[in-house]
Amino acid sequence: CHVIYIAPDKSSDLGEIVKKFKTSSTLIITESTGMLKSGSVMNFVIVNNSPRYEISKSNAAKYKLVITSTALNMAVNVE
Repeated sequence: CHVIYIAPDKSSDLGEIVKKFKTSSTLIITESTGMLKSGSVMNFVIVNNSPRYEISKSNAAKYKLVITSTALNMAVNVE
């Protein structure tokens, strides 16, 4: 798996998913507050009634993913 999306109602499963994919280059995308701290690489959020995203560079590095500078510049939060 190269990209996995975790729906908000499955956010509690993120820890298990992170363990399963920790040795693969998988982009984990979530849509709930605080998910970057739990292992997500990209998390969608609503800012001023508009969809935006935040990125965790450290989580991306753990999964051996490279995030482009354009994607980082467009993010509302980079950790």
